[in-house]
Amino acid sequence: MGSMLAKIRAATPPHTLLPIADDLDELNVDCRRYHHGENPAPTTETIDDAEPGGYVKRTLELVGGLL
Repeated sequence: MGSMLAKIRAATPPHTLLPIADDLDELNVDCRRYHHGENPAPTTETIDDAEPGGYVKRTLELVGGLL
């Protein structure tokens, strides 16, 4: 997702997703500890019960699925 966000930020004329690029980047950073090889033990990460719901809500807001 990082390389996709770099392309969005560098696009000329500005890409239509540029206004939400920072939000997408924050979601990516928050979630990547569970799904990337940079974490040697992702299955040992503690997940707060409220955390996934927050990510889902932010994602739906970004894509317009939550009014």
